[in-house]
Amino acid sequence: MSQGKDQDYFCEGMAEEIITALSVIPGLRVVARTSTFQFKGTSQDVRRIGLALGVNKVLEGSVRTAGDRLRVTAQLVNVEDGYRAWSERYDRQMEDVFAIQDEIARSVVQALAGQLGARQAVGPARKHTDDLEAYHLYLKGRHERYTTRNFVAALRRFEEAAERDPRYALARLGIAETCVLLANTGVIRPRVTLPRAETELEYANALAEESAESRAVECALRMAQLDWASAETAGRRAIELDPQYIFGWTWLSLVLSGMGRFEEAHVAAESAVPLDPLSPLALTMSGWALNAGRRFEEAEKPLRRGLELNPHHGLALWNLGICLMGLGQPAEAVSVFERSKEGNPDSPSMIVGMLAWAKAVAGRRDEARRHVDELRDWAKHRHVPRYTLAWTLGALGDIEAALDEYERSVEERDAFLMYPLFPGYDPIRAEPRFQQALEHLGLGWAIGR
Repeated sequence: MSQGKDQDYFCEGMAEEIITALSVIPGLRVVARTSTFQFKGTSQDVRRIGLALGVNKVLEGSVRTAGDRLRVTAQLVNVEDGYRAWSERYDRQMEDVFAIQDEIARSVVQALAGQLGARQAVGPARKHTDDLEAYHLYLKGRHERYTTRNFVAALRRFEEAAERDPRYALARLGIAETCVLLANTGVIRPRVTLPRAETELEYANALAEESAESRAVECALRMAQLDWASAETAGRRAIELDPQYIFGWTWLSLVLSGMGRFEEAHVAAESAVPLDPLSPLALTMSGWALNAGRRFEEAEKPLRRGLELNPHHGLALWNLGICLMGLGQPAEAVSVFERSKEGNPDSPSMIVGMLAWAKAVAGRRDEARRHVDELRDWAKHRHVPRYTLAWTLGALGDIEAALDEYERSVEERDAFLMYPLFPGYDPIRAEPRFQQALEHLGLGWAIGR
């Protein structure tokens, strides 16, 4: 409700902090950010919202900022009858934002005391930093990371926040996570970003207590480093600390897929769906686990459901394209990979690589070879995930060239190396060089499958 209409990132940040505080209360099921934010700024009836989210109470509110003044209204509404169970208005200085979040969480728990039984305690609100500008930069980074999915912009914001306050643990954690994401999406060389992620995670852990968020980031990093056992331990610890933290479940699912434990991976991915029922991410991770185990017919359904929620979700489009390739539908896969451009602003080389692969299988060989030349030219001045070249060259019948590119990708530790049953590797699967690389990567379980 601020006059400039430029405070979305701030409102999201407040809401997410309250979600975090409430989600660890035993007896409360709290829907995650992606699903709840579907209703941001709408005038839908609270009963309809409650039905869509599968909850019996809705916490809603508004924020107005003016200079250093902050007005927050909040109310807890019964879904069944539309009556308010609690409401409050806060007129404070901006520096009181953490106290307001704390008071709202405590008031909600108090209003639900009869349903929760024994008195439940709410932990203190996370005091991010004493530097309000650093706090706002951090929230802008979260907005870029989760809402616009622009990882390069998110990293820049987190870095600016950490520059203003070097002891800002959450900003350090944001840098670490974003570095892993930039490696996984093929934007920056893993050998550049992963060591930095390690350093920033160490800083964050030294500055703040253990959290589900920090252990989930550790899970992601250890997986990228191919330290499978440590990745699983960190993922399970994240879930133990907060069973409702969706990223704990999704990272664990990816790790289990990389270990060849596909049924467990699918169960972990499915555990995230009711926590974020309107999120394409949770459904995409379910499809990913099925894709990883070559259960393509089953994978198609959750991936298409995810795209119904967000037709431009980049990860869902990538996975649907891979699924269609596994189903022998390369022409449709080409169309899906084309659509993924809008949902992946940072990853042009990966998109072109997947397009090249799909076109090669679809018989559009000249176009595929032009894409290969384009990617090799790009590789002179930017990171190009070489496994996509391996997929394409293998589909074109250039097996030795495909193996050369695959081994370059192994040297870089690119992300999709972790899922050796993906159909792009089919042309080189029986080759001794490929199988030796699998052993080297700790993926020996995939040999012979």
